[in-house]
Amino acid sequence: MHVGAPLELTGGRAAQTARARTAVTTAWRTAASHLGEPAALAA
Repeated sequence: MHVGAPLELTGGRAAQTARARTAVTTAWRTAASHLGEPAALAA
């Protein structure tokens, strides 16, 4: 499920990769937190 605005990847490849990784990590932590996953709380 997607809840936010689409991610726009601008800049060079390294910047795009970094932004995408950050977005995925943030999404995972948010979902894990909502589920009470202990790993999300430790991050």
